Amino acid sequence: VVFDMDGVVVDSMAVLRELAIRVVSVRYALSTQKAEQWYCDTEGLPFAQQLELNWPGDCRNCVAAAEYQDRHLALAVTFPLAPGMPLVARYFKDRGVMMGLVSSTDTRIILTMLQLDRLGFDRVCGHQNGQNKADQIRSIKVGFGLGSAETLFVGDSSIDAIFADLADVAFRRLTCATLLELIRPWP
Repeated sequence: VVFDMDGVVVDSMAVLRELAIRVVSVRYALSTQKAEQWYCDTEGLPFAQQLELNWPGDCRNCVAAAEYQDRHLALAVTFPLAPGMPLVARYFKDRGVMMGLVSSTDTRIILTMLQLDRLGFDRVCGHQNGQNKADQIRSIKVGFGLGSAETLFVGDSSIDAIFADLADVAFRRLTCATLLELIRPWP
């Protein structure tokens, strides 16, 4: 099982959404409402990529991305795990299921999040060297020696569903609030 970090494993999306909206509304002189709509339309991508999609080649993009990254790094240690994630991790570990973690968050930020250590992920990938989540999922799949039919990606956004499709794996859309559905008995 491969999990998306923000919004599934770590309860961070509300804070990151607010941070992105604040940075974009100030740097690009947008109303909060327009900045929020912009963010929702691109949620799930690395922040710098989100900026480039909306403002291609704009010189403000680097400054806005750096500001977001710095604030994200400072906030990362405060993000709580999704309430059900320790139970979900234990469920899969007890059954010998390998677990991977992918994210649009920079790997350096992920490594500061000590609360992830206790979950026992077998492989953690973050955004670096241009790798998107589909690349990260494929890397985990190959590293675990798994085929597409043996791999499930759990994410929280429609862009995550696209990454699952690009990586040729099954997808389940869940959030921090609905994560326990993953291990509940099927009807």
